[in-house]
Amino acid sequence: MVATYNRPQLLKHTIASILKQTFEDWILLVVGDQCADETRELMESYSDDRIFYLNLETRCGEQSGPNSAGFFAASTEYVAFANHDDIWLPDHLAHAVATLDQGHADFFGAGAGLTTLDVRRNIPVVWERTPAERQVSQSYFNMPVLFEPVSAWVVRRSVFEVVGAWRPASTIYRTPLEDWVLRLWRKDVPCHFDNKITVLYCNAEKTAWQREGREGSLYGKTESEGEYWNEQIDQVGAERFREMTEQHLKALEGLRNWTFLKYQYQGTQKTWIFESLLTEATARLCKETGWDGHAEAWKILGGKAGYALDVMLKRRTGEALPSHKDWRDVSTDARKRLESDARWQRMNGHA
Repeated sequence: MVATYNRPQLLKHTIASILKQTFEDWILLVVGDQCADETRELMESYSDDRIFYLNLETRCGEQSGPNSAGFFAASTEYVAFANHDDIWLPDHLAHAVATLDQGHADFFGAGAGLTTLDVRRNIPVVWERTPAERQVSQSYFNMPVLFEPVSAWVVRRSVFEVVGAWRPASTIYRTPLEDWVLRLWRKDVPCHFDNKITVLYCNAEKTAWQREGREGSLYGKTESEGEYWNEQIDQVGAERFREMTEQHLKALEGLRNWTFLKYQYQGTQKTWIFESLLTEATARLCKETGWDGHAEAWKILGGKAGYALDVMLKRRTGEALPSHKDWRDVSTDARKRLESDARWQRMNGHA
């Protein structure tokens, strides 16, 4: 499923990468977060019976609402997520499903290439990759990129019954993604984090916007690196693309002067507060009781729940983060509307 908000010029390239999957037994649900008509017009241009569009009647302001609605509506064995500006390599679903079908894990996290903008050549490049050795226990120590993007996730649907839905950002001190993975860890769900890159986490457009002084809303941009990556993958194929990416990343070793993989609180004047409260001992406490040192550190510093997502939303669209207690009403409404769709019922084997 794809959560989206008013970026049809990027969304179409994400969908293009999904349509190229070698594993073809999928249903795509795009959930709009109260999108304008341009997104509906794009979605109506697809004639593939596997593609559905549902525009929420409530503005969530973040992807945890659409993601929860999409999961609640799903009846397939597995649920795969994709950001509306990321790209799947053609073998992403095939590799994920084959791994999960072995029965050793219920959560699959693909290897992801993390992209940025090469300002000298003005083209996207893969700057970094998710680490080869990841453990879900590391979610406690607030390194969100270890588990991003959500585009890398393929999850057995039953896991959501164990872990629960995503929680609104306005109710928590971590991002909803971090919070959900933290709960995944606490429930001892068996996870597989893969080293094979099958996803591109696209950041070049964000980099360009930041380098331009962050003037205007990010969502006003029209450029899309997704088209660039789809063309590159089409030209050489997934396997050769991975080989070239690994060679490029190896050449960058020793030259990389910044990283996506740093703690969010590093560099602040009060870093020591986080370091004092995020320890192996408090991780064990969190595992057993749910007490979160990261949340306590933000409370000590006077931070508000949802702060990170509020900042992100203001940068993206200029809006303040809406306040929601949970996603029950949003999810229930979405499910009811889809259940009244005869094609949805037929494709999901209910009619």
